[in-house]
Amino acid sequence: MEPFQFQKGNKNNGCEDAPPVAVSSYSIICDGLGGAGSTKYLVSEEGGTVNRTSAYLGSRIVSCATDSYFKENAELLGEYLSEQKSIDIFVQGLKEKITEALERELERLNIEPSKSRTLKVFPTTLASALYFPFGDRLKVLAVWAGDSRVYILSPSKGLQLFSVDDAEGPKGQMNSSSSMNNCISIHNDFRLNYALFEMAEPGVVFCCSDGCFDYMKSPLHFEWLLLNTILECMPEDGSSLGEVFAASVEEYMYESIGDDTTMAGICFCMESIAQMKSLYQGRMAAFGKDAEEMNDYIKQLRAMQSQRDAAKKMLRLLESQVKDAVRTQACRAFTRQTPEPLYDFMVKLPCCRDFFQKAREINENVKEKYGPEAEGAGGRTADLKEECIYLLRCDYVKAKYEAEGGLIPGIVKRPNRAYVGTLAAQVVETCVKMLERTDLGMVVPLSSGGERKPQISVLVEILRRMKNPDARMADFWEQSFCTTSMFEDEHRRLKGDAEFGRMVEEALHEPEKCRFASRLTKQRIQQYQAVAAQERNAARGRFEDIHKKRMEEFVREYYRQREEEILDALSGQLPGTLRQLFQDNPMAGQLNDWAQARRKLNGIGEDIQAAQKKIDSLWEEYRTDYELFNEVGMRGEV
Repeated sequence: MEPFQFQKGNKNNGCEDAPPVAVSSYSIICDGLGGAGSTKYLVSEEGGTVNRTSAYLGSRIVSCATDSYFKENAELLGEYLSEQKSIDIFVQGLKEKITEALERELERLNIEPSKSRTLKVFPTTLASALYFPFGDRLKVLAVWAGDSRVYILSPSKGLQLFSVDDAEGPKGQMNSSSSMNNCISIHNDFRLNYALFEMAEPGVVFCCSDGCFDYMKSPLHFEWLLLNTILECMPEDGSSLGEVFAASVEEYMYESIGDDTTMAGICFCMESIAQMKSLYQGRMAAFGKDAEEMNDYIKQLRAMQSQRDAAKKMLRLLESQVKDAVRTQACRAFTRQTPEPLYDFMVKLPCCRDFFQKAREINENVKEKYGPEAEGAGGRTADLKEECIYLLRCDYVKAKYEAEGGLIPGIVKRPNRAYVGTLAAQVVETCVKMLERTDLGMVVPLSSGGERKPQISVLVEILRRMKNPDARMADFWEQSFCTTSMFEDEHRRLKGDAEFGRMVEEALHEPEKCRFASRLTKQRIQQYQAVAAQERNAARGRFEDIHKKRMEEFVREYYRQREEEILDALSGQLPGTLRQLFQDNPMAGQLNDWAQARRKLNGIGEDIQAAQKKIDSLWEEYRTDYELFNEVGMRGEV
């Protein structure tokens, strides 16, 4: 057996992978976890003191402890490999050895245990393999923790994964997962996994850190690079098969790396470089086409993903302003403001064909609830109307009795048989009625110097003016007189008289045509009409505001529910159509850029799925042999 090993560090402050161990009986690599083990400690080394990360220290502590344990116990284990209990005891002993070494170094370096949920003390992975030859066969016991791996490179089946990552859902995955759920560290209940496999042919067994495989596009790429290195890059005049293989892999496969890269293993049943090339020639011939196809598929997929990402970036840059602009324009169009072409376009879409019906329902609902208020009169209008009707009754009564010769403008004519009581009583009652009227201020001033006059002063003023009454005063007096108790029956009769009611309605609409209405009444009716028009306009304004608000609310919600369908429809239109729909609005250009990106994104989704399907199909064929861990009969964890 030819052991080999190499390491390339990628960190300025020192490689956090421990130096690999490769001997004929076992291989060990440990990958310090730089994220969880980023805490630095001052430690003594040759030449003085230096800062080292917790990950750096942890990988070396665990590697040294494992190396020491294997040296002492591996040979004895070879006699009991058929007994799983013996393997359990062996692995449990390794776990205890590692724990003791970690605790010892913690105490020696005087390090406080970490209380952080994310930071750990001495965190590292472990991948190791022990080799037990039996003639031309080799039993391999893999022991690991974390996401460092143990592989076998078989001449007949190619690259095979022996270990299973301690991560979320690792089985069946083409690429490794970043969500590791087990690693070695102090004061951490870590577990060690193990698996036993018997090789019945020559091959390469190696342990490696994730820097060796995590930057590969797929396991097929990893295998192809290994095979190509063996067949094309290994000089045949090398002194040692293991040294030449390790040097070639290090130089040609990991010329440019993004992580610490460490590998350690053996070449089993191979005596020369020529033999090694001969063994793997057939595998490359049978497998090379699959690797090339996988490479092409992944290149296609990544090119499409780049196009998708570019389209997504364009959408992110434009989406907010384009969506806001389209929403604004669409809502304006739905409320029949502008632009009309956009309205015509939207209402023909399948998702918007119910717009007319729903808009009509909103209109009817608002009219039913607020329409009567808009057509009716407010409180002041109603009061004025009642007052005008009252005055018209008074004028009608006055006209009727004047026609009979019973009333004189100013006071009264000679007593008539219809009059009741004395003239003095009638005059006093008329004065009282005048003082009760709300429109008294139209004929006599009710205040002086900003203060309201006493009623007696107002009454004196009324009597003074009655000596030489003007037209309005005469009308006011006569109307008040016609409301006294002697005319109660007449007023009561007129309230139920349909013909009189018709005349009142005509007078309220056209007071100038009413033959019996006084000038004072006509003036009051005009005031009523002005107030009624004002209140009606205000009510209609409120109605229109409510209607507009309800329609705007409805349109906003209607658009929100159909936004994606409308945007999908717009994204399918040509630039000229978009300019026409938005009437050359400046946002039409941005909308076109956004629509192109959206179309690209929609179209490329199916292409990506098709490319991924090819990758998945080829992967399914490949992983049958690749997932060696599925064939392992004896495995466990402690």
